[in-house]
Amino acid sequence: MFEDMIGKLFRYSYIDLVCCGYTNEFNDRIFEYKPIEGILSEEKILKSLFDYRIMTVVWNKMFRREVLIDKAGDFICFQANIYVGEDFLWLVNVLKNCKKMYCIEKVYYHWYRRTDSATGKADVEKVNEKALSEVISIGAVMEICKEISQDIYYLACSRYFGILMSKLKTSELINNQKAARDVCCRMNLLIKEYPIKCIHDYLKVKKAKLLINIKYKKVK
Repeated sequence: MFEDMIGKLFRYSYIDLVCCGYTNEFNDRIFEYKPIEGILSEEKILKSLFDYRIMTVVWNKMFRREVLIDKAGDFICFQANIYVGEDFLWLVNVLKNCKKMYCIEKVYYHWYRRTDSATGKADVEKVNEKALSEVISIGAVMEICKEISQDIYYLACSRYFGILMSKLKTSELINNQKAARDVCCRMNLLIKEYPIKCIHDYLKVKKAKLLINIKYKKVK
């Protein structure tokens, strides 16, 4: 893994980072994901984060030191108090500095998802304070993408919408008034500015409104 990925960075001096494939093991099932071999440039790098073959994680990527530095000359840090989605937020800030990414069509990383992990927990645990930090993270990602391009902003809105809907559909959220109020507020704000591109977008926004009005009408 390291030999191949570092080798690509040495061989191609203009490459800012390298990404490889991975396996995802969960509940005794294993899924394999491999990016298409080749080089992605600028905006396509950020778009690739929304591709399950590349993923919004750091463990299948290797970077040149230069792209990890912000304009003030400091290392780009992970945001404090974000427990789910912290990789995604950090990556968006880093990838803004990247012009070229090399994708290796080989599986080097094995991701074992425990049932008690942040991505595999029961409903009641998906709406606790740590799990809900994902809403904050993806919301921040969306705002950053808004300043980059409309295409990437649309992808980020879709991801943010999906996260919010998953929380609204979680049965235990209704028992957490503070969390329910925050998620409903965020969804209502997103609905107002959601970039409708097709009938599917229109219908899912209408569905979200209906869900909030029926299930959460007593949330104040």
